[in-house]
Amino acid sequence: MAGTAASMAGNMAALAAAAANVRAIMQAGVAGALLAAPLVGEEAVNTIQQLINVQGPPRSSPGEPPHMDTGALYDSYDYEVEDGGTTITLTIGSSSLYAPFLEFGTSKMDARPHMRPALEQLAGGARITSIIRYSVAAAQSAALGGMGGRG
Repeated sequence: MAGTAASMAGNMAALAAAAANVRAIMQAGVAGALLAAPLVGEEAVNTIQQLINVQGPPRSSPGEPPHMDTGALYDSYDYEVEDGGTTITLTIGSSSLYAPFLEFGTSKMDARPHMRPALEQLAGGARITSIIRYSVAAAQSAALGGMGGRG
């Protein structure tokens, strides 16, 4: 019986160590996603800016991204990452007051969408997925290395 008790204690210790490893790997995955968020934000802003990087005149046609006049709209796009502990929020937007009018149009002007097409372009591509997968995998690999290769 003493051998069984010792075996059970050893199994319990191994189980506790495995649970700690899983927790560390999960935490590393969240940390990796947090590292990926700014890269995704930069990619999104760059894609939006590429769409509005056509120098005017002439003005853009309805349905096309707006052409650049002063560069104010171009410069107004940015992103923000918020770490909520268990959630990560990436907000992409413009500080320009007229960006929504261009994006969605008004009663007197047809829309010149640029943000939605850029985000749709990103969602359809593999680049964002690759950034997130790489960041998470790198963080988890580092966590595994810190465990002495135990998995």
